[in-house]
Parts: sequence; structure tokens; C-alpha cells
Amino acid sequence: MAENAEYLVGLNYWPRHSGPFMWRDWRPGLIRGEVRQMAEMGLNVVRFFLFTPDFLPSPVEVNEVMMERLGEFLDICKETGIGAIPTLIVGHMSGENWDVPWRGGRSLYSDPEVVGAFELLCTRVASRYGNHPALRGWILSNEMPLYGGPGERADVAAWASRLAEAIRKVDPVHPVGAGDGAWGPEVSGRESGFSLDEIAPVVDFLGPHTYPVERDALRHSFTASSLVAAVRRYGKPCILEEFGCSSDHASDDNAAAYYRTCLHSTLLAGASGALGWCYSDFDLPEQAPYSHHPFELSFGVTRTDGTAKPAGLELGEFAGLVRRVEADRGRVCDPEADIIVPSYYHVDYPFSWQDRDAMRAIMLEAHVLTRCAGVRTNFIREDADPLRPGEKRLVMAPSTQKLTASYWKQIEEYVRAGGTFYCSYFAGAVPVHVGMWAFGFERLFGCRHRLTYGLVDSPPRPVEVEFEEGFGDIRPGASCVLDPEGSWTGQAYCPVEPTSARVIARDQGGWPVLLKNALGKGTVYFCTYPIEYYLAASVDSPNRAECATIYRALFREAGLAGGWEFRPGKPKYGTGVETSVLSTYDPDCRLVWAVNHLWQPVEGEIAPRDNRGGDWEADNYLTGERLGTIRAGAGLKVALGEKSVLVVRVRAR
Repeated sequence: MAENAEYLVGLNYWPRHSGPFMWRDWRPGLIRGEVRQMAEMGLNVVRFFLFTPDFLPSPVEVNEVMMERLGEFLDICKETGIGAIPTLIVGHMSGENWDVPWRGGRSLYSDPEVVGAFELLCTRVASRYGNHPALRGWILSNEMPLYGGPGERADVAAWASRLAEAIRKVDPVHPVGAGDGAWGPEVSGRESGFSLDEIAPVVDFLGPHTYPVERDALRHSFTASSLVAAVRRYGKPCILEEFGCSSDHASDDNAAAYYRTCLHSTLLAGASGALGWCYSDFDLPEQAPYSHHPFELSFGVTRTDGTAKPAGLELGEFAGLVRRVEADRGRVCDPEADIIVPSYYHVDYPFSWQDRDAMRAIMLEAHVLTRCAGVRTNFIREDADPLRPGEKRLVMAPSTQKLTASYWKQIEEYVRAGGTFYCSYFAGAVPVHVGMWAFGFERLFGCRHRLTYGLVDSPPRPVEVEFEEGFGDIRPGASCVLDPEGSWTGQAYCPVEPTSARVIARDQGGWPVLLKNALGKGTVYFCTYPIEYYLAASVDSPNRAECATIYRALFREAGLAGGWEFRPGKPKYGTGVETSVLSTYDPDCRLVWAVNHLWQPVEGEIAPRDNRGGDWEADNYLTGERLGTIRAGAGLKVALGEKSVLVVRVRAR
């Protein structure tokens, strides 16, 4: 949570009587009651939409009747005590595009008359209502890539810049967002023209939209927070602008569980707010888009009779918690490590082929493992975030096949100056130019590979790993088992002979699995098996517990000792509990979150990662119940229900 900024907890809103046609079917009495309900739930903001065909009947005219109704809506928000964020260009909604009748198929991004009309609307609305006390900010559009289709990067950037500046000329106070869903190739791996590199400098905040579908429960549960972590690298506040689910696709209790983990996990990832989709169900089966997308009728957190669903209650409870944390000046602690996003994820280098879906899943798995070890990480871009020699942070390249030659040189310089680097081998999921593209392999990793050209080294099944040396809290002689998954090329391991590196662990064939190489003032850890890819290619893999153990040990080796962690009683079933720490106004007090992302209860203990210090007094932050004393060298025993959240306030004795 950012200092001196209100954390936004709210909903996306259409009235239940009308859906997108609220402005032409204007019923202020009904709308007032619905906005009041959101305020009574404890929410502090509502995102709403200016349906463009109603507001722009021609390219040179803004509908005055609609403008007056907009003012009345803002007055309703003021009366009920809830903030308002208008979305200005709205042609796409819930599975259908509604175009302005005068467009004639012209580009929404580059045609002078079309863009001029959008600028006119933004200017008129902002100049008239920019000083309204209910206003919290502006959003330029709703999922514009779906309405306007893909565009040229330069055209899209110019479009966003022109509209944002039109607003700022008349309202320099309120922040402006794009509303594009943060679907740029830098995050999605797919080109749409809405490059975050181009959009981020233009706007004041970024707003991911996410409706993930997955085979694996943990990757699904951590998707929202991984998106927040990915866009936070741009240095702008991040609001989870859209998330949620239809009652057609999830039972009410499971939908509430999804809301719960999304809300808490994104807060812990450094978000500045979250807006659920959406306020209410609709009874509009004959009206588009609901007639052909009927699941959209039941996306609400309230029902058509006005009663709140469990997800709505969850949202209200979270809003109350946020107010309390803000009163205690709670602040998410800074990231401790960085995960590299290879430039090959979004740059189309000539004659280079890669499976970007696999790359995305690998990075998501690394996010899951770090969060379940109680470590908060940044995603850093190979092509945009140069490493700074002298910083002593842990930099990670999980299951990474390709980085550019110049970046491998940067990594070596970073380590020699005192940095720590972890990398796991990956031959690539696509059978073209198979093998790791690593410049300076032997110098960096302290070993010589024994690869054979044109042949992959298929792993044994299973891989039996034994630790020759102690590693973090893993003792010599400890063992674990890995089950290779994925494509025949992706599964491959890298047989190596150590030169300067020490072998920490070997497989049953005697080949090194994990090595530690001292290089200059720093250290390199190299895993010869693509452990994150094995997880990414599997579903609810038991190997996640083994990999989590390795990650926790790595973080101890790297000296990341400041956080708190959850230690499961049964490791196989406990990997999936996210821990994070918030500081407060009291330097002796911390708020420790434990979010169970699993669909099953777990037991274990919460403890400082380095618990050699003094004792801590603990109480349940939500209920005030005293939980006991956490002694030095011990932990606090806890039982977490499925998809549950526990917030413990700990105070140093």
C-alpha cells in the first residue's frame, strides 16, 4: 500500500435495470439506491461508463442531455459518499461492440475526425466535471484493443497521449488511466499496438484486466498478483481494474474464495486498488450483449433482487480491513529479488522461435514459488532494466533458454561486483536451435557442459536428487524427487563437469543438479534441470513442494532473511500459502499475511525467515484474539481453511 494514498476498493457499474443503456433509460431513483448499496458495503469507488453512441451522436456534438445525466450521477456519488471514475470512450462492452453511427469504418486511433471527436468528448466532460467532489480519476477507454482492434504502436501512443493531454489541460489534478487492460506484449507476449512501454509514460496509473482460465489451481490463483507485479516495474500505481467471475462459471462460495485470494494477493503485490466486475446481475435476456453472452447476466456481486452474493460480502470485508490497515499506516515491504523477463518474450528477433505461453507459465511459476517462500519479487525486463553492478540483490532467470549476448555480459559484471544470480537450464520447448543460448557459460556457471549436438539429454524418470552439501536449511544427505513434464526438448537437462563451481546436489546418475560458483565478489547458483518448466507443464504437481524447498533454501543462501514465511506441517500439501509483511507506524510492529491459495485446509507455522532474534507477541489482526508468543527459534502454529486468509499482528518484545 502506498503512503498517503487511499487504497481503492470498488466495483465496475451498470444499473441492473439497463446494462449499457443506462443513459438513454435514465432512472435516477433506482440508480441512487444501487450506488447507496455500494457505499453501505464499505466500498469507496465506482467505475462507470459513458456509452459512446449516446454521448457522441456526431463527430462535432456532445449530447447535452447525457451530459446533464452524467452530472446527476456524479451528484448521487457525492451524496452517498462514494468516489467515481468515469470511463470515457466505451464502444466495447461484455462481448459486443457498439460503434458510433458516423464512423464509417475509419481507424479509431489515427483518423483525424474520429480522434478529434474523442478529444472533444474528453475535453467537454473534463472541463465541466473536473472539479466535481466525487471525481477520483479518469479512464480513457474500456478495453480499446477489443473495440478498435490492433493498431500501430505509434498511432495508439499518439491517440492515448492526445486524449490524456486534452483532459490534463482542463483538469491537471486527477489521474488518468488508459483502460486498455494492460494487455501489452510486454505482459501478454502478444502484440496489440497497446505497448505498455508506449502507454505507461502517457498515463498516471495502469489497470490490468484479468479473467484467467487455467488447468493448475495455484497458477490460476496467483495470476492477478503476477500481473500487478509485472506492471509495477513501470513505476506507476497499479489498480486491478477488472476481475471477477460469473455465477454460471463458479458457485457462489467458490466465487467468494476467488475474490478473497485476488483481493489480498494483489494488495500484497503492491497494488493501489481493486475493482470487481461487476455490481449486479441483470434480468435482460433479450438485450444484447446478454442475449448472446448469457453468462454475462450473472457476473454481479449482487443479485437481481438486490441481495449481496458471498463475493459482495467478501469485498465489503476486505474494504473494512483496508481502512484499518490505512489507519495503522500499513505499507508493503520492498521487493527483495528480481525475476528476469527475457526480451524474447515480446521481441520478434529474426529466426528465433519460442513458446511464449510456456515462458509466461514459467515466470508465473517462479512468482508462485517466491511468494510462497515469503519473498516479494520484481519482474525486470532484459531489454529495459539494466543490471547495476554494486547492488547486492538476488537476480533470477528461471528455466531460461535465451538472453541476448550483451545481457549475459551484464549478468557476469553484476555478479563480479557482488551480486547473486540464480539460473536454471532450459533447452526450449520448440525443437529449433535447441539448447541454452548462454554467452560465457563456463565462466559464469563454473562448469563445462557435456552436450551432444542435435540430441537432447532426456532426464531419468523420476529424477532422484541428493544434496552433497548443506544448502540453506537443507542438510547434507537430504533428497528429493522431480518428475519431468513438458515437451521432449523442454524436459532436457544439462550434463556438466564442474571447473570452478562446487556441486551442491547430484542426480542418481552422478550428474550435478545444483552448483554454486564464486565469481569475483558475487555468487552464481546454477540448476541443470528446468524445474520451473516442469511445474509450468504440469497440473497441481507434487514437485512444487520440492521446488519450494529449494527456493526457500536459495533465499537463505542469498541472505534474504528479513521476511516471514509459512512452514507447512506437511510440505506436500502446504506449498500454496503466500506470506507477506506490512510495516506500520510502530517500528516494533508488523502485519504478517498468510493467504492460503489452496482448495484444501493446511496446518503449519508462521515464523520469521531468520528467527534467531528476540520474541514476538502475536494477535489476530481481524479479531483481536491473542495468539501467543513466538519464541526465538520457533514459530506460531496456525490452521488455515481452504482459500482462507489470516492476518497476524506481531510486536517485538
